[in-house]
Amino acid sequence: MKYQKRLTALRAELEQELEPLLEANSWVDYKKLKKSLSKGENEAEFFEKWEAEFHALLDAVSKSAALVAVAKEFLFEKQKELELEAGRTTSNKEQGSNLLDQQLYRSHVTPDGKEKPEHDDLQHVSCSDLPPTVQLEQQHQLERYLHANCEALRKAAKKFDKHRGRSCQQLKVLSIEQALREVNYPKLDGDLHVSTQKPSVVVPRVRRTLSSTSEEEEDDHASNERTAGKTTGKTIKSSWTPGTVGQNYFGPAALIYNSLHYKNINLALFSSLLLLLLAAFQPFVVEWSKEGTNHVPYNPVSVILAESVCSVLLACLVSAMVVGSSSRTTTSTGSSSTSGTSSFLQAESGTAITTGSRNILSAAVYPCISPSNVLKFLPTGVLRAVEDSLSIYALQYVAPTTYMVLLQSRLLLTGLAAQFLVPECTAPTRVQWHALFFTLSGILAFKSVVLDQQGDNDDSSSSKSKSDSLTGTLILAVAVVCKVGASIWAERALKRGADTSVIVQAANISCGTVVASLVLFPIGQAVFPKPSAKDDEKDDESSGSNNASFSSLFANWSLVTLFLVFYLLQKNWVSTVVVKKLSATTKYVVYAIAIVLTYFLELLFIEGAEFSLTAAVCSLCVVQGGVLFADAKK
Repeated sequence: MKYQKRLTALRAELEQELEPLLEANSWVDYKKLKKSLSKGENEAEFFEKWEAEFHALLDAVSKSAALVAVAKEFLFEKQKELELEAGRTTSNKEQGSNLLDQQLYRSHVTPDGKEKPEHDDLQHVSCSDLPPTVQLEQQHQLERYLHANCEALRKAAKKFDKHRGRSCQQLKVLSIEQALREVNYPKLDGDLHVSTQKPSVVVPRVRRTLSSTSEEEEDDHASNERTAGKTTGKTIKSSWTPGTVGQNYFGPAALIYNSLHYKNINLALFSSLLLLLLAAFQPFVVEWSKEGTNHVPYNPVSVILAESVCSVLLACLVSAMVVGSSSRTTTSTGSSSTSGTSSFLQAESGTAITTGSRNILSAAVYPCISPSNVLKFLPTGVLRAVEDSLSIYALQYVAPTTYMVLLQSRLLLTGLAAQFLVPECTAPTRVQWHALFFTLSGILAFKSVVLDQQGDNDDSSSSKSKSDSLTGTLILAVAVVCKVGASIWAERALKRGADTSVIVQAANISCGTVVASLVLFPIGQAVFPKPSAKDDEKDDESSGSNNASFSSLFANWSLVTLFLVFYLLQKNWVSTVVVKKLSATTKYVVYAIAIVLTYFLELLFIEGAEFSLTAAVCSLCVVQGGVLFADAKK
């Protein structure tokens, strides 16, 4: 009867400890996080609370493992007792009861010199050896909440800011790494850092709850940590013991660490420099595609259509390669790591991979072209198609530097939309507003200087030059508005639950761009003038055929036009890599610095371009405003 009450209490305690792990999918409250950040609460304070809750869950897992072991051990001993009950004496029963108490609870010496088991609470449960079934059960539980944490921080990174998201991921990874380091696993460094060197065995610092670590062992462990330089960050007061899942569980944690925490600095730097060159040279590539005329001989919508189709195909190919490679890795590593690997694939590709029940190719490609996913980002794709097409049209009327400077006005429009129109988006801070108005002042001053310079250089056709400049400015303004709308809708869709990876998101937006380009092509034919012999003397002989064939989708294409398609494709994907590897603020800085490079390239390659100190200073003001805006986000 006494054992039956104890078993009932153990089961109740076990259910109480396991309930948060089994019911809660994630413990990061997004609404609470957004509200606390909007009220000015320090981000470190919020995630300090999250870290404390994370430690509590670690303790709950260890304690629940011990409780399961106690219950299993009790049932085993109870069955053994029932089998031998007929042949045991009263003293043997009493001795067996004491032995069972010593196995279930840790004994301590009382002042009278006798050892009494302590079982008034569950803080002294001894759990040195767990049954394999219990270890596997705890491994699955730990794997589930590690995956939930990975998803939560990945969503936080998309919702609030790439820089903030990276800091959250680093905090989570450091917590997992420190916790696993404390559970006495010697291969941890080799697994997490992909190194061939194995560190020495580490004794857990705090094992007081479920084991018998002495004060001397803890002091030695602390001194060894200080000597080895491993005492970075906060120490997790974990109660994990050898033999529990904490000691043997390292696969998904290493997988998360390598995927989220590891960052190749050389690749990030190369991507930033490549994006700088691509952004600075884009106006000149469009100018080159004119092939010596004053107009683009092709329909710009056809270029955007071809680029978006290539982007969809490339995204499907990359997704299939990632899923196929990960599936082979899952098969080779065995069934023990299958669930951890599949969880990671679901986090990265947005698709649950189950070998045998679903074709890998369809699982990788279908999310990229799924109608439900495409509809979520369809407004973004439509606005992006309009923006890209109008940008090519605008470069017929404005200079490359003017194009780059006016493009920075999207920062101001994005801030205004986030502040007054879309409350779901993060509004700019006070410092960012100062940077935005500083950028606006530089843009207006630069535009005024350019107009005055055009009037002074060409008095005979100043009215036509100003008219063309005004036309290009208006077209570019519409393009910038479309660009801002596309960005805001994408952010809004992500915050409303569109939980997709970067690859799938790029494919969904490109699918929307394909649909929009097919619709916009006849509209562009009707709104914008076709190339004629009046624009270029070289078209005199074939103007009629050109005008007739311009209705064709890919009419008047050349190798330069094909190069422009792949140039835009490369620029968009490199921009995605920069945002993924670094942050969106880095992209702002890169585009701001590209203005200076574009200005000097215009002086070198554009005939008739003259250096103006005032224009150079104004462009530097715009650059400084963009850099200040990006720096204020940190």
